[in-house]
Amino acid sequence: MHKIYFRFKDVVSKKVYEVCLDERLSFNANFAMLEPFIGVDLRDVKIYDPYKKVFLDKEEPLSTFEFEGFIFLELFSFLKKET
Repeated sequence: MHKIYFRFKDVVSKKVYEVCLDERLSFNANFAMLEPFIGVDLRDVKIYDPYKKVFLDKEEPLSTFEFEGFIFLELFSFLKKET
C-alpha cells in the first residue's frame, strides 16, 4: 500500500534501476535496504528530478514529495580522487 515505483538512471555508469520503494521512508533509508539486492551503495548519490529541474532531499520521507505514477529520476555520483 505504501509503494512507489521508480526508474533511476545513473548518469555516470548509465545503469538503470527499476525499484519499488516505501513512501514512509527517505531515499537514504530505502537505498540502505536496497543495497544487498543490487550490490551498489546509492546513499552518496545526488538525486535529480529532470522534470522539475531540482535536486531532491534524500532525508525527507518520500510521501512529502507527492509522487504519482512511475517516477523517473537521475542519479549523480561523484567519484572520489585517490590520494
